[in-house]
Amino acid sequence: MLATVLVYAVSYAASLLQALFLPVLSLYAEQLGLSEAETGLVAGIGTFLYVPVALTSEIIVRRAGYRKPAALSLALVAAGFAALAVAQTSHQLAMAAGLVSLGYGIFWPCIEKAASAHGGNTQLFSVSWSAGSLTGALAIAPLLSFGFRSLYLFCSASALALVPLPLLLRGPRAAVEGAATRPLALWRSWILCVGYSTSAGGLLTFYPLLAQRFNLTSYVVSLAVFSMMIARTATFYLLGRV
Repeated sequence: MLATVLVYAVSYAASLLQALFLPVLSLYAEQLGLSEAETGLVAGIGTFLYVPVALTSEIIVRRAGYRKPAALSLALVAAGFAALAVAQTSHQLAMAAGLVSLGYGIFWPCIEKAASAHGGNTQLFSVSWSAGSLTGALAIAPLLSFGFRSLYLFCSASALALVPLPLLLRGPRAAVEGAATRPLALWRSWILCVGYSTSAGGLLTFYPLLAQRFNLTSYVVSLAVFSMMIARTATFYLLGRV
């Protein structure tokens, strides 16, 4: 029971930080003077890394279990946010954003496997990361008031604090049982994952820039991202009921 609650808590916190990632990255890139095309490229590199890593992460989970890879992935997220705090050029932003996306690409399959291994409920797991996304969306504007550097350092410290938690879970330390799946056999999942990442990433990246162009406050960005997350959560819930 405690292990399941721990999985939900880690899922909530990691999802909260992820909800901050793209909208804040977009606004930070705009402040540094990057064009819309450069901003899209920086965000797109992260998506490009996230998709194949997430889809092939079964290999990592089968060989190393989910505990250590989950801890490592959170360390990568922490390093990425720390790098964003000091990034000043498009190349530095791209590398830092890539670290964050790489970490999340490993993290989510691992934490989903952990939830399954500890008898987690699918709906409760969905509630945990959905609640984190919604909280993160509402936190965008208040946290931006402290400045980009402080926000990124907060995100880095928070991710770093989460690193030991997956190691507290009891479970397989090495291979995870199950039949191996060839990545190319998942071509339907590839298409769906790319489509979802492209549409969601585009909205989260370019809506903040649009808001800036019309001189809207960061609170409008928070509410827009929050409404998007609410719609996504409602869609998953309704699909589950169907």
